[in-house]
Amino acid sequence: MRFYCATRRVFPRHYILRIFLLCFVSVHLPILAFAGTMAWLGTWSWAVFWPILLATVLGTGAAILGMAGLLKPIAIATEQLRRVQRGEMVERIPEGGPDMAGQLLAAVELAAQATRERVEKVRSLAGSDPLTGLRNRRGLNERLQAVLDCDRFKQVNDTLGHAAGDRALRAIAGGIRAHTREADTAARWGGDEFVIYFADLDPDAAGQVLVRIRDALHQQPAALIDDRPLGFSFGLARLGGAQGHRDSNSAFDAADRDLYRAKQACRGAIPA
Repeated sequence: MRFYCATRRVFPRHYILRIFLLCFVSVHLPILAFAGTMAWLGTWSWAVFWPILLATVLGTGAAILGMAGLLKPIAIATEQLRRVQRGEMVERIPEGGPDMAGQLLAAVELAAQATRERVEKVRSLAGSDPLTGLRNRRGLNERLQAVLDCDRFKQVNDTLGHAAGDRALRAIAGGIRAHTREADTAARWGGDEFVIYFADLDPDAAGQVLVRIRDALHQQPAALIDDRPLGFSFGLARLGGAQGHRDSNSAFDAADRDLYRAKQACRGAIPA
């Protein structure tokens, strides 16, 4: 560290240039020794000087190229470490050998991997509901078409307790997952309200899926209130298309209005 600190004033911001300067001076020691010897003897030999000069120039070039190659892993590790410190996502870092440069690359890769995992975790937490595992309102973005709302869910919490309410919500989420496709997107909108986006389905087909979800959850109820299964009401709205709503907010409002009409007409119903 003493030598490193002593040379910090030379190219203080360019560590590699300091190494190249040291290499340059070291390679030129033979010609400097020759010049000093000739001056001490009081003579000069061009026949000896030119071969030494040529060898020095070639040696300098080879040394600089070699050092540049050996220092490349350190340059990569330093640049990627700066990105990690800024919280940026870093792609896979080249794998090195068992030497010091390889160990440095491996250490930076571990730091980059930890950063990637933290970013993915933040994204996941930002877009998913921790109770049900479905997407939350933020994670749903603009994928809206069907709104599901539990009937008498407040009574579950009031009579059976909040733990039972949480179990009921998880059961509802499991039923939704079991009867939707990978192309569909389900989210917990808040409280006992869920939203499902059906990709490439018309309202009739989406309604049939909702009926299957409702029937399955009635057969295996998430909770019982007065010996009756916890019921559900649904609302549907088309997003996009010739007769669809132009944005997600208007589609959600339309589905919510259908849901309200279903609850007013008959709990557990799907509006036409």
